[in-house]
Amino acid sequence: MGQRHQVFLVARVIARSATQPRYRCIGAYHHQWWVCYGRLPLMAARRFLTLIKQEDNNRLVREELRTLQGKYGEGTTEPRMPDVPCPYATFLMASAWCVDLESPFYGSGVSFKNSVLDAHMGSTDGDNNDGITVFDVTDPADPSYCFVSGRVPLTAEQYCRAYYPVPKADRMDKEGVKETEEDVQKK
Repeated sequence: MGQRHQVFLVARVIARSATQPRYRCIGAYHHQWWVCYGRLPLMAARRFLTLIKQEDNNRLVREELRTLQGKYGEGTTEPRMPDVPCPYATFLMASAWCVDLESPFYGSGVSFKNSVLDAHMGSTDGDNNDGITVFDVTDPADPSYCFVSGRVPLTAEQYCRAYYPVPKADRMDKEGVKETEEDVQKK
């Protein structure tokens, strides 16, 4: 049913026996709905960036990351990191993907419980036909992200252009083409 897209949160975390941080997945989410197409991942990414940069959210995500430092082994080494190591950050991510309070209102109908993925899964292990989004939240106040399709990292515009190529000048007069192009440019 619909397009499938996975979202991953990563951060630099120091494993229990290590001295240097390395990237670990701290949250994963599967979004599948008939509107998870084209611009939805871009709009959801913008909502997530807005949420995580809010002072209270930022503080809570920093605290989640702090509690992981030096606590868990790498990979399957005990003690193993929980399946959802940063539940609050994962909740923010899921909220951004499933709810848009802007006009028109958007709610995906996908439940949080059934869509949260094991953070240990590989980024290519999910049932996917619409790419993935990866956020680096090592510094929640200044996160970075990319979209990935076919194992190639893409900017937001590159990702969106796969669905909405740059229209030819003579098509800009067609109904909806100009509006869609303006929307692509602002996302």
